[in-house]
Amino acid sequence: MALDELRVVVLVPRREGDRERDLTWAWVRQWWRDHLGWEVYEGHHTEGLFNRSAAINRAAGLADWEQPRPWDVAVIIDADVINDPERTRRGVEEAVATGRMVLPFDVRHDLNQAGSRMVQAGWSGNWGKLVHRTYTDMVSSVVIVSRELWDRVGGFDETFVGWGFEDNAFAAACQTFSGQPPLKLPGELWHLWHPTAREGKRGTFTHQRNKLRADLYLRARGDVEATRRLQATSRPSFEHQPTGIPRILHRVVPERLNADAERWWLQWGKLHPDWELMTHRDPLVPEEWPATAAYWQFAQNGAELADMVRLEALLRWGGVYVDQDVEPYRPLDSLLPLSAFAAWEDERVVPNAVMGAVPSHPAIQACLELLLDRLDEPTWERGPGVTTRVLVGRDDVLLLPPGSFYAVHYRDPDRKRLMRDPGLRQRNPWAFGLHHYFGSWLPPEQRHE
Repeated sequence: MALDELRVVVLVPRREGDRERDLTWAWVRQWWRDHLGWEVYEGHHTEGLFNRSAAINRAAGLADWEQPRPWDVAVIIDADVINDPERTRRGVEEAVATGRMVLPFDVRHDLNQAGSRMVQAGWSGNWGKLVHRTYTDMVSSVVIVSRELWDRVGGFDETFVGWGFEDNAFAAACQTFSGQPPLKLPGELWHLWHPTAREGKRGTFTHQRNKLRADLYLRARGDVEATRRLQATSRPSFEHQPTGIPRILHRVVPERLNADAERWWLQWGKLHPDWELMTHRDPLVPEEWPATAAYWQFAQNGAELADMVRLEALLRWGGVYVDQDVEPYRPLDSLLPLSAFAAWEDERVVPNAVMGAVPSHPAIQACLELLLDRLDEPTWERGPGVTTRVLVGRDDVLLLPPGSFYAVHYRDPDRKRLMRDPGLRQRNPWAFGLHHYFGSWLPPEQRHE
């Protein structure tokens, strides 16, 4: 079949919300439309750590659902790359003729920030002078597969969550089901600069887990039955399941933390491998916090700053906020169908140490408005005093019992011993975690760290 008779689609994994990335994609999308004219389909993944596999699979599905004729060839691109048009067309022809996965380049150049902006502004000089880094071992960025190969492989494995290695697994599966390694066409690809994600990178739990799973695909390469068995253990993205609160875990912390706080954050990550973990660390950038930055000057300590930032984070992104001094016991996923939750500390107080909500929840908005009205009041009144005043009695917020996070009361004279008791967790099987009451805003002699 001639190239002009094929239905070629461009599939792009996407997540909106980062201004620089969105602007880059707008320029890249127009470039692909102008130079190649193929249909472009965006697959979006919006909750938790970005799942590139799920986003690509969704784009492939959209490309079928929106047209009566199924697509014949997919050109899978990242939202920040451009490639020589003629070489890309030849890659499509090779993918159909050979049945192989094709990369229409063998060298990827990463442009620096200034160079990317110059290129987008129309600069036609020597792009080689604008390169920040070069790669020759890519199996991603622009990947071309025929529909026959895509169907045999079954698309991307959505078990890969966060950054890394889903492309290696897909390339290995393509080699297994085509009987031939990916074909690389000599030439250069250009990757435009954008800010990197703050979390979910090298060395994280999800990155290491992804590598271990990709290694299984590499070891099974060439063995169809072994690859099928591996694929049978995959599972679709959690985002496919109904949920209210997004899978995002927030914390607001000072520049330096003690060892317990860092250890507990790592444990939160291991308990929530499908979640995005967002650390908002002082010093914060005021421009990134338009709702509260103008009021930071009224914060007398880090706790008062964190009281404002946690509420703005929940309003903007949604998710679950946990104080740095909350030790995790078990996953929070069972709370996600709710629209908002917090927990009683005792019969009088609902603290703000652990809270969850969907984005723009009216109760969180009410908390922030009350806090900003209390900027001249003491720390407690601006924190737990606000959540106790606002959240109690609402029908759109579930308040969990004290055992959920506050099994040991801070006024208990035996508190230190009880919190160190290894049997505490077993005696509270309903607990999601334990608040340790560091009291970071207190004078040093009164703190409990």
